[in-house]
Amino acid sequence: MGRYDQAIGDYERSLHLDPDNPDAIAGKGLAYDGQERYEMAIQEFTRAIKLDPSSAQFLYHRGMTHGNLEAWEKASDDFDAALAIEPDHGPALMGRGFAVLNQCRYEEALSDFNRLAKIFPLNSDVYFGRACAGVNLGDPRQALKDFTRSINLDPEHSYSLLNRGATYLNEDEPEKAIRDFDRLIGLEPDNPDAHLYRGRALACLEQYEAAIDYFNLAIQLDPEEAEGYYAKGMAHMELGDYPTAIEDLEQAIRLDLHHPYAECGLETASQLAKGKGVV
Repeated sequence: MGRYDQAIGDYERSLHLDPDNPDAIAGKGLAYDGQERYEMAIQEFTRAIKLDPSSAQFLYHRGMTHGNLEAWEKASDDFDAALAIEPDHGPALMGRGFAVLNQCRYEEALSDFNRLAKIFPLNSDVYFGRACAGVNLGDPRQALKDFTRSINLDPEHSYSLLNRGATYLNEDEPEKAIRDFDRLIGLEPDNPDAHLYRGRALACLEQYEAAIDYFNLAIQLDPEEAEGYYAKGMAHMELGDYPTAIEDLEQAIRLDLHHPYAECGLETASQLAKGKGVV
């Protein structure tokens, strides 16, 4: 944080001499962004844009900060404006690709990432983004190729490893999925999603007790995430431990009242428990 404080001080001294210097104002915004003071960063970028509305770079920076706040529509609007000024602004195109991807505008995302593959053919994030768009457009085999290309370019690309594993899982290839999750756990042993998905892969292989061990690890790492409890509850139900399944599924619902499957799972577990005379 110290270097950002120093930068802010330097920009403020510069602005004392030249209050309408858009570059200094944007620089101050970048320092605020580095401190994760995103609202203040947006204010500075907006000031800079008003002083120099022809700057694609200022719009790009504000779009990135909107992305940090997950304000994806505002982010894509800024990237659109930057690209209208400078159509070949690669970073803005990358930003827009991920912004529209996060708005479920998958065709637009795919178009942007296809363009980016020509501009940045060795950028692992390009193929990761294109793969995510492909998965959501119903083309998992091409997505697997893109995840693999991303990983080949950056063997430690954790998002590509996680999502390639998840895609293998959805394609009923749990053994391949486990290899990816193991690699990810080796890189990031405290990543709860890696343990959660490895547990899911084991559950697909009907190794429910081993799966529960991984679900417990995921819960320890992120106790406020409902998905670990849901997955563990379903595994306990497969093992015939209905009371524990009910406890897990109830906890999943407490953590996420809108979980799409936990309520149905709880109803099933309760009915099975009554049929066995357990509850």
